[in-house]
Amino acid sequence: MAQNVELKVLSMLKKYDLRSFLVIAVTVLALVHCTTPRTEMNKHWKNYTLAISNGDIATAIVEVNSIYAFDTTDQAVLDTLSRLYFISGNSYGTFNTVKRIKERSRDQKMMMAESALQIGIKSEAKTLFTELNEADTSGNNIGIKYKLATLHFGDKEYEEAINLLNEVTLNDNSTKQTTRVKVGDNAYQEVSLYAASWNFAGYIQLLSGDLQAAEEYFNESLRAQPNFTLAKNNLELLNQEQAKQN
Repeated sequence: MAQNVELKVLSMLKKYDLRSFLVIAVTVLALVHCTTPRTEMNKHWKNYTLAISNGDIATAIVEVNSIYAFDTTDQAVLDTLSRLYFISGNSYGTFNTVKRIKERSRDQKMMMAESALQIGIKSEAKTLFTELNEADTSGNNIGIKYKLATLHFGDKEYEEAINLLNEVTLNDNSTKQTTRVKVGDNAYQEVSLYAASWNFAGYIQLLSGDLQAAEEYFNESLRAQPNFTLAKNNLELLNQEQAKQN
């Protein structure tokens, strides 16, 4: 379109004097400018598509940010950007991007909750996980219940945490679904939610002084997953506590 306009200007210059050129030049620039944003946006979309096909998430994020700059009200672009941040492991980027989305889907709330948990905004994570848990009519999203239990535990709401952990252990899928548990300095272990929940509940009982319940819970955790390092450590801690009292 811009090229056609320039050709028309050249023919017009033959008819008008040089003084009129200034007015015509401004008109040309205005028309060219009108086409530039769409052309630039298409270029960024093309670059984004290429980056995704090459698995280059970092470049894809740069390109989508450039696309978003053309229209900061585009919720679909924000959704794409938030998912790219989430895939890349950028929790700050994910959280801040999803926060700008007006009507959040379940997936978007989940990404925001996970990111809030990672960056330490626990009150926000707790609120979001609570919303997600209450919206789950199936009761099968036990991973949410487990994470929500950890947040209640952090606020010393032990009864709420225990109740959620019990819900997890009663679900048939808890032996199949797994979670990543910290078992030492920079050391993690993938264990079933069933084993993780019994161990976690046992630790809460240990803190509460109910050593008998704690022992039962740790043993059940180890029965389900004999190699669970944290449950073994907690059981040893319990034995030491019992030895002190005897």
